Amino acid sequence: MDAIKKWPEPIVGLYVINKDSIVMVKSPKWKGWRVPGGHVEYGEHIFDAAKREAKEELGINVKPLGVIAVAEAIMPKDSNMNKHFIFFEMICTASKKKLKIEKRELSEYRWARLSEAKDLFHSRLSRDVVRKYLRNKKEFISLETA
Repeated sequence: MDAIKKWPEPIVGLYVINKDSIVMVKSPKWKGWRVPGGHVEYGEHIFDAAKREAKEELGINVKPLGVIAVAEAIMPKDSNMNKHFIFFEMICTASKKKLKIEKRELSEYRWARLSEAKDLFHSRLSRDVVRKYLRNKKEFISLETA
């Protein structure tokens, strides 16, 4: 098991949308259907981290539109990791649906209609983010670098 770090880890959660569908993934690290994503590297802007993670995990280019939510999990019960995370939940668009998932990180993927996905995600955060997106598709935080 990983040693517990003494600081939180920034994570991008990618809500990858193509028309009226969203990518859902399964990972050995987390329970149930999730959004893809991963760690923000030191010195990396979160929008660049979103693009990198989409390319690494899904094999596609995405366009991050903005942050729709920020959340925190300290030693999450639905994960096999004893860590402190800060999540930047980002809406991203993809121009294609054909994915090539990274098998070490993800075990499965599917596209689901947004109207169905709001009830299929394991995480309450992801269900809430999709509901929020369906209510107001332009409600994002655009983060500028300081």
